[in-house]
Amino acid sequence: MQGEGSHVLIRPLTFGEMQEIQSAGRERQSRRVRLNAERLRANNKNDDDALARVQNELAELETEANDETRRIMARCVEKWDWVDYDGTPLPLPKDDPSVVDRLESWELEIISDAIWGNDVKN
Repeated sequence: MQGEGSHVLIRPLTFGEMQEIQSAGRERQSRRVRLNAERLRANNKNDDDALARVQNELAELETEANDETRRIMARCVEKWDWVDYDGTPLPLPKDDPSVVDRLESWELEIISDAIWGNDVKN
């Protein structure tokens, strides 16, 4: 979507924000491991109710992670001139967090790298 000359102004995460996000990520990963083990047990026992419960909890974890990405973007993307395929300006994530869902993977990667303080080449 973005062409030559487009720009985005990012506020990198503070150390405290990074710690908070990493802690939440570790907690989600721990829950994911536990739930995957429960899913295997439920599957082996042909326990459809337990399997459905675990699948729902895993989906909730995925939603939590996606929501956190939207919150981080809303907090850190301060300005951009990005547009959609029709040339319509995209709202800032702080004004419309769902705009993150419309970004291509490489766009999200560039922004994520900048937010986390990684070297951005593009």
